[in-house]
Amino acid sequence: MEKNGTFEQKPFGSAKTDFRTACVSMFIAVLFHILILEFAPREFSLMANEFGGGDDFNVDFEPPEIESVIPQFIEANPAANDEAPKNDTPFESFKNQTASQEKAEKAENSNLPQTDGESDESNKIVSGNLQSEVLSQSPESVFETLERPLSNPSQAAQNIPEQISEQTPHSARNENAPSESLENQEDFPPAPEAETLMQKTQQSASPAEEEPLPTPKPRPHLSLQTAAGPLKKNNLSANAVGLTAVDSRFSEFGAYEQRMAEAVARQWYLLASMQSLSSEAGTQVVVEFFLNTNGEITSIKILFNSSSITGKTLCEQAILSTAPYGKWTPEMLAVLGSQDQPVKFTFYYR
Repeated sequence: MEKNGTFEQKPFGSAKTDFRTACVSMFIAVLFHILILEFAPREFSLMANEFGGGDDFNVDFEPPEIESVIPQFIEANPAANDEAPKNDTPFESFKNQTASQEKAEKAENSNLPQTDGESDESNKIVSGNLQSEVLSQSPESVFETLERPLSNPSQAAQNIPEQISEQTPHSARNENAPSESLENQEDFPPAPEAETLMQKTQQSASPAEEEPLPTPKPRPHLSLQTAAGPLKKNNLSANAVGLTAVDSRFSEFGAYEQRMAEAVARQWYLLASMQSLSSEAGTQVVVEFFLNTNGEITSIKILFNSSSITGKTLCEQAILSTAPYGKWTPEMLAVLGSQDQPVKFTFYYR
């Protein structure tokens, strides 16, 4: 209803009956909330804490999932130095090594030697001659490679310390070894019966028993070869002068990966020698597979292939036929964890 140009305003814009209905609704709502606060369990009451009715409030934080950082493997030069790098290096390998190159014209303190390679992704600083060695050996040499201990080759050539047991004859012992104390011999002289028995034993001893034992032979140097492949492209130079080498620290992870790569390369060369692959020249195959803690392959797939079916199959068989590669060591488990780890190999047909 319009009055004096304006609308007549009523409560809530309705009749008196509507106003009463609204008031009753508000009253019922307030009463309903009061009943909830009164009869609801104490755990839901806002006043429960004042009467000590609730338990302590605890919050449990789960530790964040931190992915293990896989060490950065690089292939050291087996023929180069075995000195541990003085500076920090991100690389781990099958031996300690300090970066060096034949000509160090600039002091750029690089972890890598200057190499005019073909690929930035390659981790090779020297191209090996594993193929010629494999073709002159038996197929069993592939699996003998996997039996090589995960130790530093530079320490494997050390001699075994000479150990002399109590049963070793006196004539076989080191002449420079300190003899028994003369003071002790005077305090405890041998009994007459024992002295007589000793003289008879020395007279009846054969000359062969008096000959010294042969000196233990040194441990054989671990056979370790690298496969041929494209070299890494690096423009910076190392400081030291010598055979081409890289900054690397020995780790069981590095020795494990090098041993695995060598076994796969040996098998690949053997399989390829039985096929005519002249048409595969210039092609490559990239294979990725996952290893579990037992060194077993859990999955495998081809990431890239420009070769034929034969060339691709040879690469797969070189990996599958050499597995498993051995259980992970405690040191590897501490670094890698227990999750399956990816491994990627690139095969080049030249």
